[in-house]
Amino acid sequence: KRIDEVDDRITDGLQSMKEQLKEDVWDTIDSSKNKLTEKDDALEAMVTTLKEETNKLKG
Repeated sequence: KRIDEVDDRITDGLQSMKEQLKEDVWDTIDSSKNKLTEKDDALEAMVTTLKEETNKLKG
């Protein structure tokens, strides 16, 4: 009986660690996605500005 209790505790602990790790991974993915989106938006704005400036220079 005691071994079963220890086994259950270990199993519960591992499950908890697995869930925490999964949450941490998703947080990291979301953070990376947000940073990439911000960079993409900045690049799009720069390209738009460069196109406008190029068109002005072309007359």
